[in-house]
Amino acid sequence: MTSRPDDTTPPIRITWQAVLGFSERSTPGWDRVRTAQQDELVRQLPLVSAAHCGATLLLTWMCRNSVPPLPLATWAVLSLLVSALGIFAAGQAKPAGPRVWSIPHSIVFSGLFGLIWALPPTLFSGGAPLVEQLAMAMAPAAMMGLVALTCGPLPVVAAVFALVTGAGLTAMAAGTGSIGLALLPLAYATLLIMGGASAARALIARRWAELALEEQSEVVRLLLRESEGQDADWLWEVDSAKLLRRVSGRLARAAGLPAAEIEGCSLIRLLAGAGWETGETAPEIAELVERLNARERVSNFEVPVTLNGEERWWSLSAAPRLDERGGFAGFRGVGSDVTERRRSTDRIEHAARFDALTGLCNRAHFMNEARKAIAAAHRDGDRAALLLIDLDKFKPVNDTLGHPVGDKLLKRVAERTRGRIGPNDLAGRLGGDEFAVLVRSHADDPRVAALATELIAVLVEPFEVDGQLIRIGASIGSALALRDGRTLETIVRNADLALYRAKHDGRGCHRRFIPALLADSERRRAIESALREALETDQFTLLYQPMIEGDGGRIVGFEALIRWTHPTLGEIAPVDFLKVAEEAQLAARLGAWVLRSACVEAAHWPQPLRVAVNLSSEQLADRQLPAIVVAALAGSGLAAQRLELDVSEQSFLRDNGTVVTVLDQLRSLGVRIALDDFGSGYAALGYVRRGRFDTIKIDQAFVRGAAQSEPESLAIVRSVVALAGSLGISTVAEGMETDVEYRRMRDLGCRHMQGHYAGAPMPADAVRQLVDAPEPMVAAR
Repeated sequence: MTSRPDDTTPPIRITWQAVLGFSERSTPGWDRVRTAQQDELVRQLPLVSAAHCGATLLLTWMCRNSVPPLPLATWAVLSLLVSALGIFAAGQAKPAGPRVWSIPHSIVFSGLFGLIWALPPTLFSGGAPLVEQLAMAMAPAAMMGLVALTCGPLPVVAAVFALVTGAGLTAMAAGTGSIGLALLPLAYATLLIMGGASAARALIARRWAELALEEQSEVVRLLLRESEGQDADWLWEVDSAKLLRRVSGRLARAAGLPAAEIEGCSLIRLLAGAGWETGETAPEIAELVERLNARERVSNFEVPVTLNGEERWWSLSAAPRLDERGGFAGFRGVGSDVTERRRSTDRIEHAARFDALTGLCNRAHFMNEARKAIAAAHRDGDRAALLLIDLDKFKPVNDTLGHPVGDKLLKRVAERTRGRIGPNDLAGRLGGDEFAVLVRSHADDPRVAALATELIAVLVEPFEVDGQLIRIGASIGSALALRDGRTLETIVRNADLALYRAKHDGRGCHRRFIPALLADSERRRAIESALREALETDQFTLLYQPMIEGDGGRIVGFEALIRWTHPTLGEIAPVDFLKVAEEAQLAARLGAWVLRSACVEAAHWPQPLRVAVNLSSEQLADRQLPAIVVAALAGSGLAAQRLELDVSEQSFLRDNGTVVTVLDQLRSLGVRIALDDFGSGYAALGYVRRGRFDTIKIDQAFVRGAAQSEPESLAIVRSVVALAGSLGISTVAEGMETDVEYRRMRDLGCRHMQGHYAGAPMPADAVRQLVDAPEPMVAAR
């Protein structure tokens, strides 16, 4: 049921500023009032101009003997020109038509008008006979009164004229030496201004009253347009028993029944339809019955009506009617079919609560329902649960296959999620590839874990979209109310911390919130804060791990590895602070520092030793990276071919073309490019050809697997070495820990080795001692 108050014209407060035209009001109808003021002024312009011409000619004739001809003629011509301008403006303007002059224009014209009549008493009165002096005073005074009378609808015009002309009369009177006589014109002008403003205010108030009356008349016409041939509204009437009487043809057409059939029918039965027989009526109809029984006025009351099997909505307004003896005789009112507006409103409300793409709850509606579930848990002692779901590998699908495919994939995800939750549970899409499930009641760890496991299992299964099989996955974090938080904000935060842990633990798994996660979160925030400070205070150091030849063990270069020891947090592992740097968007700044520092140090090594520096995804997405590399090389004096930049396969997953472009620019500088951790599961052999790398670094997992004679690892290593050899690309076996691994990778044809077996990371001064030693330069093993 929707109820709206009757439309009424709001009271308007008329300020003196508005009367004078110094402020415009935003109230609807004010423009019409202002137009009425200007129209009235236009209508009076001919009269004022005619009087102005007559007074000018009369005063010129009377002063012809005492005033020099040239000044007098000049004044008369200017005066007549101003009068002609007023007559012309009045002829161009049409009432209720476009405004020729605005209020500022009227003020300027009024000031000019006043100046014309201020000149004679100011310039011509000295030495003139008494009669002519009186004429020079009376003519302007008469014009002041005429303008105040005729221009009252816009008092600011009359006020400007009165003030300018009164100033001229005051100047004339001041020549007599009498203060009272000098003040008399100003007093006269003030009285004229006050009278004109009061008259204008009365005009505005009358116009507002006319507007209110017009609006009320329009409302009546809208309610009673039965005879105007429109079907939007109809009159209806019931007697004291709620039986329809005097059924109009338009009501009959709205009901889809003959008027004779409806006459005498119960209004409630007509509205309820089949529900009349079963007693299953809509709540709105039941409320309408209560209102009618109480003989209350009904205003814009919306009820559902079933007509020919279709549900429609009517809006009913009515007031009780009395018979000639004052007794209750029923109701009379108007009705409208508001089905389309109601459906539009329902669509808007649905759009406000549900995600347009997936049909799941949107964030706002989901959080509102979660808040209700938590309140119920407080009230009933029950437990609700929140599961946050983040899709794994969705962004690469969206970026490589396009947003249309990504949207269809999200729809499939929503369908599978909706199909796995309970009837009382709620699924929602929080945005992007983030989903959530609300278990409203009876939630515990086993039930939540089982649901999360089922969701992960169903989402890891391939999706068929546009004939393509797409594999993604899901990571889930959960929190229980009230164990893991007593407010929605706390529960969402804790579920998000659990989701972060699930993604940190390799994705594709579920983690529930435990208090230790909050401590981890606090530590990450502390690391982020300290990281920003460390970038400003140079707290980082670099260690260098040797890379050696597979045959002979000669050192060919070093990989720069960053280390950080904080004054209070102590030594922080790179795996911890590098992840925080990426999340805080500090990886690019940190990487630039590593690049500059490594180049400066490598410049002290003998040629052709090279230094390898890891690049983050954030750095590779920056089109300014080539310029940063150029600056590092120029500042250190290191030759470009002695710098090797390591790129992870993961960097290509979010590539929109920028990564390949940046790599091409770096290669054009002569810098070596290495594909790091190759085979770690993020990419395929095709990236080797796409990136045109100089070096492939084989991931440690395959090195260990090959040393243990695992068939799959052996096959992959042989394929990589063969591909690299055919393309002229060098290979490096990473994570070399044992002599068995060293010999196996050497026998498989891997040219270079790196790991603790080849040499542990060492500080810069140890590197210098090592590389400055007599030949051969072999790492200690």
